[in-house]
Amino acid sequence: MKNQTIRKIVWEDIRDTIYKVQPMMGELIDELSPNHELPLYLAHYPFGAYIKDRNQFYYPFNGEGEKVIMGGNKKTFVDDFSYANKNIPLSIILDNSAELFI
Repeated sequence: MKNQTIRKIVWEDIRDTIYKVQPMMGELIDELSPNHELPLYLAHYPFGAYIKDRNQFYYPFNGEGEKVIMGGNKKTFVDDFSYANKNIPLSIILDNSAELFI
């Protein structure tokens, strides 16, 4: 995907980065000992992109926020985040910051 701004990873891929940003969170995740069956997603939202609006979370596909509905070509992704429904999934901001007006 040319402008892919979200990709599926596993804990080992991001462990060192999490420890640099939030060591306590890294320790807690290490205690859970997640395996490859518990995927993580590394996402990037460009400045000004929608993250959440009117009770709908936007996933960052193709450089812009996109509503994701069940099914379609993003089924695995939607399945992995089904616990969040339309809310913001459990997240850690690794770089810069985010402002949400709820």
